[in-house]
Amino acid sequence: MERFRQRKKEGWFDDLIEDLRSLIWGTGQVFLKSKRSPSHQKGHKRLFASSLAFKTIMALVPALAIVMAVLANDALSQKREQLLDQVVDAIYPVQTQGSNSIFDPTEPNNLKQLNKVGKQEIRISMKKFATYSSKAGLFGFLGFLVVVFLLMRDIENSFNFLWGVQNPRPVLAQMVRHTIFFVGLPVIAIFLLVLKGWFSQWDLLRPMVHSWVFVTFLPFLAVGAACAWMYLLIPNAKVERHSAVLSGLFVSLLLEVARWLMNWYSLKIFERSHVYGALWLLPLILLWFYVSWTVILFGAEVSFFVQKHREKV
Repeated sequence: MERFRQRKKEGWFDDLIEDLRSLIWGTGQVFLKSKRSPSHQKGHKRLFASSLAFKTIMALVPALAIVMAVLANDALSQKREQLLDQVVDAIYPVQTQGSNSIFDPTEPNNLKQLNKVGKQEIRISMKKFATYSSKAGLFGFLGFLVVVFLLMRDIENSFNFLWGVQNPRPVLAQMVRHTIFFVGLPVIAIFLLVLKGWFSQWDLLRPMVHSWVFVTFLPFLAVGAACAWMYLLIPNAKVERHSAVLSGLFVSLLLEVARWLMNWYSLKIFERSHVYGALWLLPLILLWFYVSWTVILFGAEVSFFVQKHREKV
């Protein structure tokens, strides 16, 4: 209690400096730990990221089918389509740059075309699966739940390993926490979409501000909040809320940098290469999932060291 009062007196600027120190120290400790680890223990994050990327591909469409079934009411049809667009944006890394892009002048147009084709392919595939999955019946629906649960269980095992936790939670406790997380994310996404529509309808923000808030700022916060929620809820350990939030925002920033790099990579490799042909979309998405999970697992380890640093202060 005394430490809390003392930190309150120091002011928000000192708190911000201390948070930055914790993040820098935690990031450094992750790299030092990687260098000091025995050879047989190195590469675990890469192995986990590869496994989770593949399992995410397997679980993504069943998870979307479950969400679409929950939002099957006609009154939510518009929000369901908007949510589908948000999911496609999240799993497809290529984003169109503006005219002031650091790319060549012709490349934003190429990106726009690549964007359109890629997103259309993903959207059509997902809608078809969601439509057909409604005919799968009770056992098919339970099968989808099992696939999603296995993915969430592997995420928990990965986080536990990075946190040095030996014993996983009981299966029932895992199911409860994973259900909360899996149901909570679409609810938050729907809330943001409703908020965006409400602001647009009443013209409460100028067009430029509205675009920045709902296209850049809120998605950044939403990704950071989702990562922070994962770090707080999933490991079988007592995680400090502040450390989870710091790491979540840090990971959200890293994911934005990674998405920008994927833009560049897509232009330089996939768009101008005939090696993959019609299959260019599959390696691109797999690579993006692998990069994303690498960053998220890195953030999970950073949150562990940030919490250790804050406990010492």
